[in-house]
Amino acid sequence: MRIPHGFLRQASATGALIAGALLYSTSASALVTCTVPRVNGVDVGTPPDYVELNVPILSSSVTVSALRDLPFGSELFSQRITNIGAMSTTYSNCTSNSGTKESFSVVTKIEFENGAPAAVGQLNGYDIYETGTPGIGYSLVWRDNTIARSLPQEKSVTSDSELPYANSLNIGLGYFYLALVKTGDIPAGTWNLPIDIPAIITYAQPGENMAADFNVKGQRIRISGSLNVVAGSCQTPDVYVQLGEYEITEEIQQATWSSPWKEFNIQLINCPVMAGRYEDFLSFTGATNSWAGEGSSNTFVGDPWYPTVIAYRLDPVNEKGYTYGGDTCVKTDAVANGAEGVCIEIHDISLQNAGMGLSNALAESNYDWRGKAFLNQFYLGSNATSYTIPLRARYSRIRQTSASGTVVPLKAGPANAAVEFTIFYE
Repeated sequence: MRIPHGFLRQASATGALIAGALLYSTSASALVTCTVPRVNGVDVGTPPDYVELNVPILSSSVTVSALRDLPFGSELFSQRITNIGAMSTTYSNCTSNSGTKESFSVVTKIEFENGAPAAVGQLNGYDIYETGTPGIGYSLVWRDNTIARSLPQEKSVTSDSELPYANSLNIGLGYFYLALVKTGDIPAGTWNLPIDIPAIITYAQPGENMAADFNVKGQRIRISGSLNVVAGSCQTPDVYVQLGEYEITEEIQQATWSSPWKEFNIQLINCPVMAGRYEDFLSFTGATNSWAGEGSSNTFVGDPWYPTVIAYRLDPVNEKGYTYGGDTCVKTDAVANGAEGVCIEIHDISLQNAGMGLSNALAESNYDWRGKAFLNQFYLGSNATSYTIPLRARYSRIRQTSASGTVVPLKAGPANAAVEFTIFYE
């Protein structure tokens, strides 16, 4: 079979172009070789070993709450670690094999010495690692003025061979952010949680267009300590309130009628000791604890961002209604032969006793504490194990609509209603 001669000429021309490109790339290559390690701005004779840095977890006086209703991903504890003793590592005595000025780069790295531990997941883009305690993980993020990310972290800085030494990243410009995070259900009880993070190393190594037969070692950082974590929840028994029986009389038919108040309590029993908790996950607005070396004014143990609190919300099983006076109330069950014309009011006695002027436990205007929809009343404690929320209830006449002042006509029958109460124990 004959192959057309024109095809052979085309193939030959293409081959010549490829060969030319390869020859051009090879001939243009130049390499900068550096022979002297430089640490903290000083040339050293031989490559140094790592300098050990032990960082404590500032938690000897800290206990945090990690309770059942705390959402997954919530931060339990945080500590900022500012490495004020960070070592600058780079190279000097750098020459080009071309004999002319050449650009090259040095790469500075921060990483786990023996490889990162296995991540059990990510939250907000950051790796989460196991602590050994079910439901609690930790994240370690390196942050400087340009980036925040899980380890490993590296940055490349460009220099040229005419400089007396190579530029490199200054590790001291950044910091670590250590956070303990709720990753799942935590067994009830008080846990002493050991924190022993694998060793972290910092070093410089040759980057693009550079050669050296050694890395310049910086620090080996060990972060360790322990933390007391309280987990659990309260017991909240059901509550039944008898409001009494009433004959429909001329007085009861008045639009302004209400029955006498009946007081009752919501009980929270066998609650764990409350300790407090911290910021939402990795906000970087500032960790509660900070370590910057012994004796530094930037080494301190702060208070929790939020105190541990007990709060509650009441949610009618039926619809809400409005009394003749315009207060929120609970509509009674719509059943055959059921009563009509009344609803049930529920007030918080503690609010009234505190002189807050707001006592209706169903009023949505009170549901604005910490941006969540529950009543603006909470209970703090450090050693208490049981709590009482004092409430009261009564019948009142109910409006036909929220806008109308006309009440619904009375009809005799059972006047029952159910209200679910949710306890927020954080």
